[in-house]
Amino acid sequence: MLIFVAWAAGFFLLADLAANHLFPGDPWLAGGFVLAAVVAWIFAFGFASRRFELEADLYCLELLGDAGALIRALEKVGGRFRDVASWRHFSTAERVRFLEGAAADPRIGEALRRGLRRWTRVGVVLLLVACTLQASSLAHSFPEDRLRADLRLGRYASAQTRAAAIDHLDPHLAALVARAASVGRDEPTLAELETLARSAMARADVAGAIVWLDLGALRGSADLEAVASALRELAEKGTEPAQTLEAGLLASWRAEFEACRAQ
Repeated sequence: MLIFVAWAAGFFLLADLAANHLFPGDPWLAGGFVLAAVVAWIFAFGFASRRFELEADLYCLELLGDAGALIRALEKVGGRFRDVASWRHFSTAERVRFLEGAAADPRIGEALRRGLRRWTRVGVVLLLVACTLQASSLAHSFPEDRLRADLRLGRYASAQTRAAAIDHLDPHLAALVARAASVGRDEPTLAELETLARSAMARADVAGAIVWLDLGALRGSADLEAVASALRELAEKGTEPAQTLEAGLLASWRAEFEACRAQ
């Protein structure tokens, strides 16, 4: 079981890293990649499970010194389905052939164990590599995570200080910090951020408005987050706000959206 845990943890940690690296801005493609990894894991797990089950049969053979009792038990359980295999189990017929062969030639059992030892070492290495890469990724993202936390808490002066110490800061984060710094103090109210966003939209400053709206969303406003999403859809795809905003919210922001649509 520990080997299976090592394989599973290593496999899915690496799949998560790969998905985020290959498709950083597309959750659908990243999700599809992880789903494909799950399918691959199902086949790999079935392959390993069947062979570890043979190892258990081999242990029983060595413990009893004779395969007869185990073979009779397997035949009784297999019954009329003795030739049917499954995802995790060889068929009864295949397990009986393995036991008969291992009883006659110990090299068969030793060959199985050698193969399983190799798979075990690969699983441990996979887990170590995955944990190392995940730790490295977390350490690399930690400064930006703390910066995002400052923006969420309205600690704009602290966010500006942290941003100055980060090389190659994400452009959108840099824009958020710059706008936040222009407020001139910490913890502005959501109403203030909304006013700034409306003013930017009225001037058809779409990029600036999105940044103000995102700052409000980070502070916990679901309405400002929805408006930001609708404004992005309008700017990038020409999608009308009526298709993405509920009626009451659209009515409240209709004039601002009209100004941005004209731009």
